[in-house]
Amino acid sequence: MRMKTQNQRTDLQKTLLECLNLKQNEKSSPAQIADFPQNLRAKKGVAIVCFGTPKVSGDAFGPLVADLLRDEYSVPAFVYGTTDVPIVATNMAKSLDFVRDVHKDDLIVAVDASLGDNIGGVVVRNDGVCPAAVKGRKKRFGDVGVLGVVAKKSDDPMISLLAADFSFVETLAREVAGAINAALA
Repeated sequence: MRMKTQNQRTDLQKTLLECLNLKQNEKSSPAQIADFPQNLRAKKGVAIVCFGTPKVSGDAFGPLVADLLRDEYSVPAFVYGTTDVPIVATNMAKSLDFVRDVHKDDLIVAVDASLGDNIGGVVVRNDGVCPAAVKGRKKRFGDVGVLGVVAKKSDDPMISLLAADFSFVETLAREVAGAINAALA
C-alpha cells in the first residue's frame, strides 16, 4: 500500500521543501523565505529525530524512516532514532536534551507514527510532534513535525500500534523518507 495518491506524495515533498529550504538558494525565492517565521529562517543545518521502537509494528515507522534516510539516501543531515538506537520513553528525555544542546542552531524535523482515520496519510506540522502521545504526553518537540498515520485511532492506542500491518508501515516509511530526501536534495 502506498500513500493514497501521487498528489499526496508531491504535496508532502512540496510542504517539506518549503519547511526545509530555509536559506536563500535556487529553490527558494526571497518572497518564500520572507514567509517563514523568523526563528525558522535563522536555522543553519538540519537534524532529523525519529521516534518509536522497532519492537512494535506501528511504532516502527520513525526508526524505519531514520534507517532509510541514513542508509539508503545518506541525507545531508544528522539523523537520530534508528532501529539500532531508537528514541523511546526510557531514553527520550536524555536524547531530546542532547539534540536540543547540539543542534540549537539547526532546524529540527521530528518524525513519528500517528493514529487516525486517514490511514496512510501524512501530516506535516510547523510545530513538531508530541512524542509518546499514546501515553498521554503532550509536550511538542521539533520545528517541523512529520506524522505518518499507521493505524486507526482506538480506545487502546498501544493495541492499534501493535496491530498495524508492518509491510504497510514499511511502505509508508519508504514514501516519507523519499519525500524528505527529495526536500533535502
